[in-house]
Amino acid sequence: MCPDRLPLKLGLVTKYRRAFKRTTITDANARERSDLVRRNFTPPVPTTYLCGDITYLRTGQGWMYLATVIDLSTRMITGWQVADRMTSQLVIDALDMAHRSGYVAGNAIFHSDRGAQYTSAALSRWAENHDVRLSVGEVGVCWDNAVAESFFSTLKLHLLYERKQFVSKLEARISVGEWIEAYYNRRRIHTSTEEIPKKAMDDFLTTPVTTAAQAA
Repeated sequence: MCPDRLPLKLGLVTKYRRAFKRTTITDANARERSDLVRRNFTPPVPTTYLCGDITYLRTGQGWMYLATVIDLSTRMITGWQVADRMTSQLVIDALDMAHRSGYVAGNAIFHSDRGAQYTSAALSRWAENHDVRLSVGEVGVCWDNAVAESFFSTLKLHLLYERKQFVSKLEARISVGEWIEAYYNRRRIHTSTEEIPKKAMDDFLTTPVTTAAQAA
C-alpha cells in the first residue's frame, strides 16, 4: 500500500507542508556572483556561514514579507525583519540585526538565492562595508538554499497550518517574532544539530571570535 494512503485507511489525519508562493524575482542587470557554499550546510564554526531568504506572509490586510538571516552552524535565526514591502532594505535590516548582535564574523559568507533584493547594489555596499562575502545559488534550484526554504516551511506549518492567513499585519509581526525568539531559537531542539540554536550560539561565543578565513 502506498505510504501516503495508510493514514487515511487507519482514520488518521496527517499534517502536510503546504506549497507556498515563491518570492525569487531575478535582476537581469545584477552583477555576477558565485556559489561559495555549494550546499555545505553544516560548517563547524558559528557566525562564519550564513544564509537568508524572503517569504510571503498572507494577512487580512494584505501581504507582509519576512526576511531572515540563519547561522548555518547552529541554525539560529540571528536576524529577521517583517515589512509590507519586499525590498533590499528589508534584507539589509535583517543583516544589521545579526551584525549588531555579534553574530556575523569578519569575512563571513552570506548565501541566498538570486532574487533582485539579494543582488542589489545596496546589499553589495552593505557587504563591502561590513566585511561580508555574498554568495548565491543557481536560478530556480531550491536545494541551493535548502536551509532557508526548510525554515519557512516549518514556520508556516506551526503558525498557519489551521488557517490560511493572519488576521492583521500587526498579528503577523507579533506572531512571527514571538515564534522565532521564544520558541525556535530558545526552546526547539533542531534536528540537524540536536541542540537548541541559541544555547549552541551562546556556548560558542564564550570562546574567542573566529573569522571565516581562519575556519577555512
